[in-house]
Amino acid sequence: MTRPFVKMNGAGNDFGVVNALEQPFAPTEDQIRALGDRQTGEGFDQLIAIEPSETADAFMRVWNADGSMVETCGNALRCVGWLLMQANGADRVVIDTAGGPTVATRAGDHRVTVDMGRPRLDWTQVPLAEEMDTRGIELQVGPIDDPVLHTPGAVSMGNPHVVFFTDRQDDGFVTGSGSLVEHHPLFPQGVNVGFANVLDRDHIRLRVWERGAGL
Repeated sequence: MTRPFVKMNGAGNDFGVVNALEQPFAPTEDQIRALGDRQTGEGFDQLIAIEPSETADAFMRVWNADGSMVETCGNALRCVGWLLMQANGADRVVIDTAGGPTVATRAGDHRVTVDMGRPRLDWTQVPLAEEMDTRGIELQVGPIDDPVLHTPGAVSMGNPHVVFFTDRQDDGFVTGSGSLVEHHPLFPQGVNVGFANVLDRDHIRLRVWERGAGL
C-alpha cells in the first residue's frame, strides 16, 4: 500500500491524513498498525481518510493506531477542516463522520474551530452497559475504601468519553489509570479517558488516554 499523505497535528494529537476523494483508501488493520508504529512506521495516533460525501463537503473516516475504526475525532476534524478550506477558499465547511456531521470554521491563521454539536449525556448514547446517571457514574480506580479516582462523568461527543476530575496528571498516572479504564466492561465500545484539572473558573487542563491510541 503506497499512498501520499499529510502529517498533521492538533493540540498534540497527530495524524496521517490521506486524500481519498477520488481514489478509495481501504487499509487493513495490519497495515494501519504497521504505519502507526512510532519505531518502525510513520507513527501517528490516528489515520484519517478524506472521502466524498453526498451531504457534506467531505466525509472523514478515522482509524486508531491499533487498526480499529472509530466514529470521530475533534482534533482531526480541525485538521481536515483546514485542508478543505485551503483547497476551496471557504471559511466554513461541513464534514460528515460516522458520529454525525460537524461544522469547521476558520478562526485565524492555522486556527480552526469545530462545532461537534450538543453533548450526548444519556447512558444509552455514551453508551454504557447499564443504566446510571452519567454526571457521576459508578466507577473507581484503586482500593475500594480509598480510591485514587472515582465517580467520573460520562459523555459522547460522537464517541465515548469518561472524565475524572483530578490534579494527578503525570504521564505514569494517566497511562496506568487510562489503560485500566479504556476497556472496562461498563463501556461496551471502549472509552476515551480524560483527566481534568480545574485551574480556575475558566481554565481546565485536560490530559487524555485515547481509546486505541494511548496518551
